Amino acid sequence: MQNERKRILDMVEKGTLSAKEALTLLEALEEAETIKDQKEKDIFNEISREVEKKDRESNERYHKYSQQFSDTKDKVMDFVNTTLQKIKDFEFDFQFGQSVEITHAFEEADVFLSHMDIDVANGKVDVKSWDRNDLLIDCHAKVYRTEDPEEAQDTFLKNTLYTLDNGKMRFSTQLKWMKVDTTIFVPRDHYEKLNVRIFNGAFHSNELDVDDFTAKSANGKMNMSGLRTKKLEAETANGHITIHDSSAEKLEAETINGALKIDGSFEKVDLQSFNGNVVCQFKNDTVDSLHVKAVTGNVDVYVHENVAMEGELKTNLGGFKLELEGMNVLEEKSEIAQKQLKFQRKGTTESPMHVFADTKTGSIFIKKLS
Repeated sequence: MQNERKRILDMVEKGTLSAKEALTLLEALEEAETIKDQKEKDIFNEISREVEKKDRESNERYHKYSQQFSDTKDKVMDFVNTTLQKIKDFEFDFQFGQSVEITHAFEEADVFLSHMDIDVANGKVDVKSWDRNDLLIDCHAKVYRTEDPEEAQDTFLKNTLYTLDNGKMRFSTQLKWMKVDTTIFVPRDHYEKLNVRIFNGAFHSNELDVDDFTAKSANGKMNMSGLRTKKLEAETANGHITIHDSSAEKLEAETINGALKIDGSFEKVDLQSFNGNVVCQFKNDTVDSLHVKAVTGNVDVYVHENVAMEGELKTNLGGFKLELEGMNVLEEKSEIAQKQLKFQRKGTTESPMHVFADTKTGSIFIKKLS
């Protein structure tokens, strides 16, 4: 937020901002920075706790079949104890030197699936639907600290967990010196629940139909396309979040460092980005509510021109631009360091869309969807 602080000081020098107003803004930015840092830690700790819990439960169930996963918890905690910054800057080739690349596939024919739980320490995850009634988990791994292909394969198998029981699939790789890029193909069907947790890596999904969908990453961008869900929660500490051509009754998405873009049909939406722009394109005219919080970015909202709306917009250093016809400003506060606008708009929709948008240094735009 260094640019924002410089911008405030420049305004003081030019006389457009008083020292008192500048102090208030700087304190607000400092508070936002503190919240941002805490959120990064919270996301990291939440993912690590969930992974540790799942691995412990899986190991207890799996213990009677094999001892090979008994040290998973120690490996997870070893990874967790590295700092978030180290994860962000992780360079595997430099850190671990020699590596061996291997491939491995887990396959199930004529599969029944209702729940999927995926935990990956290092590597990108891609979940796709296909027309076959089979499950395929295609792994491309780099195993470090070895030059022997057989040893690399053995290390991968000993530190990768895959189970399928009563429609519930569990896949986990939690070894620090192993990077696994995973593509999962699932039947084009309806699923009850999908959980994805990644420490260091991107996530992508395509054409999925899931009631309850949660995707979290400590460091990695997220891209979801063609998603149909009742509830979607997407969260990353470092990376863009893009949700394209999708629908959700309830959507919650948050990124600490990155832009946030959604387009599709949504009912209740809650979005937050500490360092990036937020863009929302609503293809439906039945949106119930939109809550957006940003710190340094702009907020762009696109809706159909027939949508009735009411809401409240806030910004400190930015401005407002309401490009839809028929916008009725109910209340407006336009001080240099604090701007607020309450508005209402009549439309042909049965109930109005409720909009609450707040950004510290950015501007807020409401536009017609083209």
